[in-house]
Amino acid sequence: MSDALPIHAARAAFERAIARGPVVLSAPTGSGKSTEVPRWCEGPVLVIEPRRVACRSLAARVAQLEGTRLGDSVGYVVRDDRAAHDATRIVFATPGIALRDRAMVERARTLVIDEMHERSLEVDLLLALVLRGARADRSLVVMSATLDAERVAARVGGAHVAAEGRAFPVDVRYLPGPSVLPDATELPARVRHAIDVAARDPGDVLVFLPGKAEIDACARALAANRELSIVPLHGGLSLDEQRLAFERTPKRKVILATNVAETSLTIPGVGVVIDSGLVRQTRYHEGRGYLALVPIAEDSAAQRAGRAGRTAAGVCHRLWSPAARLAPTTLPEIHRESLVPLVMGAAAWGTRPEDLPLLDAPKPHALDAARRDLEAWGALDGESSLSEAGRGLHALPLDPPHARLLVAARDHGCLDDAIDLVAVLSVGRPLFTSAAGERADVDDPRADGCDAIAFVRALRAERADDVGASPFVVHEARQARARIRRALALSDAAPSSDRAIDRDALVRAALAADARSAHVARARGRDLFFGNGGTELELSRESAVRHLKSVEALVVLGTRALGAGRDARVLVTCGMAIPLAAIARAGLGTERTGEVRIEGARVIAVIERIYAGKVIATREDVPQGALARDAIATLLLRGSLFREAVATSRERLARLALAAQLAARGHPAGVPSATPVGSIDAWLRARIDALGVESGEDLALLSAEDFLAPELDYEARVMLDRELPATVSVGDAVYRAEYDLERGQVLLQMVKGSRREPPPLAYLPRFEGLRVCVAGPRGVAVLREKGR
Repeated sequence: MSDALPIHAARAAFERAIARGPVVLSAPTGSGKSTEVPRWCEGPVLVIEPRRVACRSLAARVAQLEGTRLGDSVGYVVRDDRAAHDATRIVFATPGIALRDRAMVERARTLVIDEMHERSLEVDLLLALVLRGARADRSLVVMSATLDAERVAARVGGAHVAAEGRAFPVDVRYLPGPSVLPDATELPARVRHAIDVAARDPGDVLVFLPGKAEIDACARALAANRELSIVPLHGGLSLDEQRLAFERTPKRKVILATNVAETSLTIPGVGVVIDSGLVRQTRYHEGRGYLALVPIAEDSAAQRAGRAGRTAAGVCHRLWSPAARLAPTTLPEIHRESLVPLVMGAAAWGTRPEDLPLLDAPKPHALDAARRDLEAWGALDGESSLSEAGRGLHALPLDPPHARLLVAARDHGCLDDAIDLVAVLSVGRPLFTSAAGERADVDDPRADGCDAIAFVRALRAERADDVGASPFVVHEARQARARIRRALALSDAAPSSDRAIDRDALVRAALAADARSAHVARARGRDLFFGNGGTELELSRESAVRHLKSVEALVVLGTRALGAGRDARVLVTCGMAIPLAAIARAGLGTERTGEVRIEGARVIAVIERIYAGKVIATREDVPQGALARDAIATLLLRGSLFREAVATSRERLARLALAAQLAARGHPAGVPSATPVGSIDAWLRARIDALGVESGEDLALLSAEDFLAPELDYEARVMLDRELPATVSVGDAVYRAEYDLERGQVLLQMVKGSRREPPPLAYLPRFEGLRVCVAGPRGVAVLREKGR
């Protein structure tokens, strides 16, 4: 019964606190806070839950408690599904929906943010936006089972109310896999073994798995056990399908769930938890986000184990070693993901993340990287508002990179193809059930060696099984396609299976959407790697590109991570092989001059285009602009142009630099310099700039006098030559003197003569205070140590 819930003991304290201001309510999972607290609040009430499963299930339960039909006074709004209207008193919604429907947030008299401890980017942003726009007529409630409540209460300027839970002891046992930490190796077989081990433990079984693919694999592994009722639970299911997890069954029920069952939902009858210890999290590195399978943190492990002790004593079987050292807490997304959604979401509300009272400040370099992305896409109008293009990106129900690909595809005339491709990519799980070429009984679309085309063809196929694709993934991708087409105001009619795919246009759109998607190939032994100047990638086992005999470059559209830490590898799951020339045609990379020569009265250069450290194209032409200046500098430095003038300037600059160094040390022969004296290379390049060279055709306008450096005045030259001469003649040999005042040394290099032995010290200038060394055929001889 509802009135027996532990949360009721905190109602009086809660009502006193909310009358004064914001409330932070901490209560264990299973206490009843998610179903009861919204009913205590003044309506309209908007309840933010992190997942669609929780929104729909909790709304259905609260509607039942209120004695109303779902969608009337109690409802929900999630992606692709709405059961609410403007007069609905209690609405459950995901944070993404709330951020895109400001009117819904503004209508609420009470905003309840549940499961705040999960700290997603969207929840952090929504809370900060609400705090910035605090109103006297709107109440704020923040709830969590495992939150640093006092810190959050101080941040929101409210009171902390703590409620007791009702939990029974849980016996935690370990069934280690092949490694100490949680590991996905042979996970279905290990889950099956754990269920066998738990055969005598009372209650239904809740299995925590990292994703839908693992749920599907484990369901197949358990299908032969007729004594079990296998029930999946994840966000991709309909409300009716999700309801099966909460209903009683004649057989022992095994719920295969993602971390949607970790918080918010209490599943009756569970006495056993089997925890894989794994979760999929987005990682972000050098401009690329990718999903990685990583061990959960201690706080998540405790939450999962606690699900076995909600109604009676229970058992938790952990599929890792007790010696494993997990991270104590899960990092908030603001410190481990791309901040593009944060910057875009804030701009949609007319502000910047830096101006918001976020629980944790974002890292400046991550914000800068996000803004560079959005500016490259033309999504920002200043720092605190979206452009028209940005509003279009923000409205799409997709990750920003996928949304940007669709915008570029529209410009390149391949929108239908891109929608189908993005629909598959957005599912985030392997499309095909085997590696490319492994099954002879299917018409594998990967045979042509292009993952993107294979994805589109598989989605358009009449039957997923005919092309070796997962029916479950294809079904979800088709749902995503329908959602995208609705968002773009396109017809529901999807392209047919025989519709031609414009591969070249897709390549151009992908490169226009994100230049970093271009990766050049590098062979290391038998292995092939792909790089764009950042993290190097490898082909995944299932990639169609493995069919190709040679690959110059890839457009990378999908990746996944394998391993962790130093052993982590990023694998390409969706790639399109392209020639290096395609990268050059897209204008990517930078140009530099290669071989340079003088032809008549002009300069001719081989101009190389470089991308990720590799030459992707060359052409021979008269260089222009910076390339022309670089080419002329090359000619001057190698002695092909105005050789004597450059030699004179090199000597003059060396003497100017020596005089300046002496002046800094108080030497009488020193001459101070207002600006540092640069190298001959730097001086020549600055001189070419000053002369206004813009083309290799400007060669005829230049003369030797243009490249003569200034020199010391006569008296200074005489004094410097007496104390520290540039050259030293000893009769049968002439030496060039090279001074290193930092080391207190002069090195004499013979430039004329045939002397084999060093000259006597008496034949040399004093070189006061310096070590005197002479380079000869037998090495360097020290004639005098420093200071003697």
